[in-house]
Amino acid sequence: WQEVLTFAERIGARVVFCLAYLLYIEKETRDWDGSNARAFLEYTATNSPPGLLYGIELGNEPLHRDRSSNVTRHVLAYTQVREYIDAIWSGELEPYRPKLMGPSTTGVSKNSFGQFLEYQEFCDAIDVATYHDYRCGTGRNENLAAEAIHPNAFRPHNKLSHAAKLVEAGLTRDGAEIWIGEGSMAYKSG
Repeated sequence: WQEVLTFAERIGARVVFCLAYLLYIEKETRDWDGSNARAFLEYTATNSPPGLLYGIELGNEPLHRDRSSNVTRHVLAYTQVREYIDAIWSGELEPYRPKLMGPSTTGVSKNSFGQFLEYQEFCDAIDVATYHDYRCGTGRNENLAAEAIHPNAFRPHNKLSHAAKLVEAGLTRDGAEIWIGEGSMAYKSG
């Protein structure tokens, strides 16, 4: 990790990374123990220049293929990481506080992205709401090439508008944003 931080500093990059939350709760038999995450964040704050760390995401596609069905647990982990960030990047470091990002869902439906926004604790914790957008779906389509170059594929579409409305209605932190965390014409598209 130190090599990554040193490299990013040397080339003038800022870092966004994902904590592997889902590995801890895959079987849904226990709550997440965030002590390793806190130690990792403390190490990062101490061993990198202020501002190098731009953001932290917690897990990736938490509801995809039933990886986790317990949104409440995931939301509690987000609030825990928010507390860590606020405690570690306090005082002189507060202006360099990294953004907390997520939930990094596959799309913006009420059954994925929307489930997180139903929790006020999540809305209070998050700085950047993220979701994944693959305009042509799986890519398993005989007409993919034609769809990918069609002008409609490059126009803003309902998903972004829908996501923006969800976020606007839910997120409470000043300056909250919405990002497409992963995007392409089709996933598994190489």
